[in-house]
Amino acid sequence: MSKFTSLVLGLVVLALAGCVGNLSGGGCRTCVNEGTTGLGGPIVLTQGVGHAGSVAGGGVSYYQVTYALVGAHTITVNGMSGDVDPLAFTNNAFTLGTGTCTTNFGTTPETCTVTTAAVNTIIYIQVADWGSGATFTITP
Repeated sequence: MSKFTSLVLGLVVLALAGCVGNLSGGGCRTCVNEGTTGLGGPIVLTQGVGHAGSVAGGGVSYYQVTYALVGAHTITVNGMSGDVDPLAFTNNAFTLGTGTCTTNFGTTPETCTVTTAAVNTIIYIQVADWGSGATFTITP
């Protein structure tokens, strides 16, 4: 076998190994963004109930939850297949941030802590992907 053939064959093996690594180490080729900031709006979540969500590669999914009681509330995102980060907002344009959210690297669970000052306060949540898409569970 010539040096050129060996080099090409080696590059093909490395490329295939990279694809397999991406599929097993995160990413989701069939994931889609959930909810919108426009027509159709965010996905409505129920307080205390987990939702199996997804986000496309480099995309954002949008959610909302109504907190019936005044006080501190924790939103968790876990079971991720890739790197995602949540953010919390007080408006449905997702421009007025609220609370404190973690931005861990990789598949480490994330949380947002928000405080509501009135009953039946709606909090809007976006989950952004930093890779090739991911699935996750979000529990407000």
